[in-house]
Amino acid sequence: MQDQDKTKEQLIDELRQLRNQLARLQKDTTEHKLAAETLKASAMLIEIAERKRAEEELGKYRDQLEDLVKERTAELASVNERLTVEIADRQQTQRALQESRQMLQLVLDTIPVRVFWKDLDSNYLGCNRPFAFDAGLQSPQEIIGKNDFEMGWAEYAELYRSDDR
Repeated sequence: MQDQDKTKEQLIDELRQLRNQLARLQKDTTEHKLAAETLKASAMLIEIAERKRAEEELGKYRDQLEDLVKERTAELASVNERLTVEIADRQQTQRALQESRQMLQLVLDTIPVRVFWKDLDSNYLGCNRPFAFDAGLQSPQEIIGKNDFEMGWAEYAELYRSDDR
């Protein structure tokens, strides 16, 4: 039926029904807006809570890392200290060895005996100054690595080699 065919009471009744529907829709819209705002606020709270939890976890890992760094630093300091002591001991040992070698060389150079030493292949490893001088060399270092065939007594080399064995 069209509006002009309706009675005044019917139109008023329809108007009342439409107003009631409008009021319900406005109420529903308000409730939906409130629900949307509540959801938005809840999402923000969840995000804040997750961020806070992540920050706490990150702080925990940072603390663990700092503890590991402190522990490793202490270990490295200890190792460094041991190495420093070991280096000092080694330097002292090297100085003592050098002094001992110098003393041995001094003794070898001042005794009135010609001294030399060879490896298992009869190559000279060293000699004292009197032996080097008698061999026609300027210093004992010149004989190192040579054998009797390379010296001024090459014709006696086989005899000397058999004596060495």
